[in-house]
Amino acid sequence: MHPLESNTTASARADDVATVDDSMKAWLDMIEQFQKIGLGSNAPELWKMMFAPMQQQLDLVQKTVEAQTEFQREMTEQVLAPMRQVLDGLKQAAKTTRAAGEALKEAGELLTQQASAMDQALSFTGPFLEFTAPRSKRAAKRK
Repeated sequence: MHPLESNTTASARADDVATVDDSMKAWLDMIEQFQKIGLGSNAPELWKMMFAPMQQQLDLVQKTVEAQTEFQREMTEQVLAPMRQVLDGLKQAAKTTRAAGEALKEAGELLTQQASAMDQALSFTGPFLEFTAPRSKRAAKRK
């Protein structure tokens, strides 16, 4: 086979590979075709030259993925920030409401104690008033 024919066949096969939908299969097919062609004694240099742009692309893809991940993390943080503030506000409101409830409970207990003390005082003064200033019969009938 003539060297030009092998290159033509190889380029035709490369074009065929380019139409394949599965990029991983296309990648493996391309590597297999390069191995079949054979590059002679300076193969390591040619392999380095061939793979250098691919390595650069791989590095760029990796940087892109890292940047996209960082972007998504920042966006998620920004989206959730208002929700966090609302939750913090609700926690503070619950704490304040609980404290107000406890204060009202104590105030209620104090009012109950005060009412009991007033009842007790009235129970002592009632007989005293009846003894010292009895009601008239007219005032008693009004009740």
